[in-house]
Amino acid sequence: DERELFSARLTATGRRLDEVHLMPIHPWQAEHRLAITFAADIARGDLIPLGPGLDEHQAQQSLRTFFNHSRPALPYVKTAVGIRNMGFVRGLSPAYMETTPAINDWLSQQLNVDPEFRACNVRLLKEIVAVGYRGDTYHRHPLPADSTSGREKMLSALWRDSPVPQLSATSVAVTL
Repeated sequence: DERELFSARLTATGRRLDEVHLMPIHPWQAEHRLAITFAADIARGDLIPLGPGLDEHQAQQSLRTFFNHSRPALPYVKTAVGIRNMGFVRGLSPAYMETTPAINDWLSQQLNVDPEFRACNVRLLKEIVAVGYRGDTYHRHPLPADSTSGREKMLSALWRDSPVPQLSATSVAVTL
């Protein structure tokens, strides 16, 4: 249903779903950063805000990772948020996230072959897919390496395995 919803919204802009990459954006980010910081990208049609989806999500303790209440078995979604917290902006770097799924696959393989981890039933909730936007001015004109602005990390998201499918009938997930 969500795919059809976003497809219809895209069609209204003259675009098709197979021409774009869908990227979830934190609601705060969408309201406070998107139209201001990325106005030129929206005007060019490089970014097309599509509004909210149908599923109900709940922010986790990090405030930028969301649990899908409508479909709990689906992956969590971690988004960038352009607010300063603990001395830095809670962004997600599109450059760093390019390798995140591959690193998670490698780490999961290491856990699966290690006898101690297997005996203790240690499993990794993998970060399985990542998407990031690099078309804006901030990526074409990178900041110095020591910059803490975080402005080049404002539009990215990644999907992390949900623990729900791995829980036994008598177990519950607890965030730490």
